[in-house]
Amino acid sequence: MFPPRSRTPSPASKRSLDSPASDPKRPQRDSGVVASTSSLKSTKSAPPKIDASTVKVPSSRNTVITNLAANGATLASPNEERLDDRYSTAVERLGTLVDDNVQCLHSAPDWETFVQQEHGPPQLQANLQDLPHPAGDFLASLEAHGVPVAFDDEPWTLQKMDDAVKKGCHPPAQKRAAFIAQEMLEFAESGYWTILPYSKVRHLPGLRGSPAHMKEELDRNDRFLADHSNWGVNEHTLALAPKEAMQFGGTLYHLLYLICHADPKYGIIYLANFDLKDGFYCLHLQPKDAPSLTVVLPRY
Repeated sequence: MFPPRSRTPSPASKRSLDSPASDPKRPQRDSGVVASTSSLKSTKSAPPKIDASTVKVPSSRNTVITNLAANGATLASPNEERLDDRYSTAVERLGTLVDDNVQCLHSAPDWETFVQQEHGPPQLQANLQDLPHPAGDFLASLEAHGVPVAFDDEPWTLQKMDDAVKKGCHPPAQKRAAFIAQEMLEFAESGYWTILPYSKVRHLPGLRGSPAHMKEELDRNDRFLADHSNWGVNEHTLALAPKEAMQFGGTLYHLLYLICHADPKYGIIYLANFDLKDGFYCLHLQPKDAPSLTVVLPRY
């Protein structure tokens, strides 16, 4: 799976499902970058049985929970069936999307043309070099050529990439394969990722891999992660952006200073916090460098 744009984790789901590949009766498909067939199916896992020893409830309900568990009762979310259907449909749609991507790859004259067709035109405005800001020329370069990715080590050998794909993604990601299918489908339809079978991209120069991962969150949705730190991609990536692009440590001081010295004639001071969803995805990667940020998805 290749990101035509630069990488950023995305918000995750309200629920996680067991991977269809965890069924020992199912034939295992080639993990590759993603499963390659349109016949991808999702199995509906039975709701887990209640373990009274781990359920934390008020004491007045403990007896009820224990009795239910003793009788083999199960506890299901009101939205479980609806979510099962949603994720099952997503896996099937993802398979169809992969088939379509393979057709587009075969019909494109080269890899660069294929990537440009997948992510569409740049989302940065034109003529950024005229922007009255020190970063104007740098942003104009990103708009014209895309974000470069460079490394300080030797390119991966084919054997190393084969071993990475064989190793696969992290177990939590495999467990939530159905949810990741839903996430990646949305990303792909937005032009943020290109999803292809490993067998179709194995020959690409500069190919590297990173395992998909899931991060559990407290009181919020889990998050899909591209773990570029696990197999050394982050470690060997060269920092090409200007040092001034990311500044840390002074935000609180500057905010307090501005609040303290604000003109009282303008009234009460309000602070606003904005979450720019998928912001970094709006910057395209250079097509030749996109294979170096490949992410290995779960087996479907």
